[in-house]
Amino acid sequence: MPDQQDGENYLTVFNLDKECCNFNTEYHVDHFSAEESETWTPASNPLNGGIGNVAIIKNELEIMPNITLHIVGMELQFSLTGKIIVHPGAKLYIEGTKLNGNPICETMWKG
Repeated sequence: MPDQQDGENYLTVFNLDKECCNFNTEYHVDHFSAEESETWTPASNPLNGGIGNVAIIKNELEIMPNITLHIVGMELQFSLTGKIIVHPGAKLYIEGTKLNGNPICETMWKG
């Protein structure tokens, strides 16, 4: 049985506008601060609980000073306000990882 009695897929209606689409997206995290050096993979990462290679971030992924973060084999999708902040002394390594905006909304991210 469809979610709506009339059978309409309202996500397609609400997501016509990019800001509206961005608002209606379900994100894994709003903001995340990496505070210890580690390697993230699809099976082991704090963003989506290790449930796959895609993690959806609403605002910032922040790498704190003197932290080294390796992200391997993942796809990070960001909202219109999404960005990565690498503090002085921090290091970010990405291997086989895609950094994208929201593909459903067809939007870019701040970088």
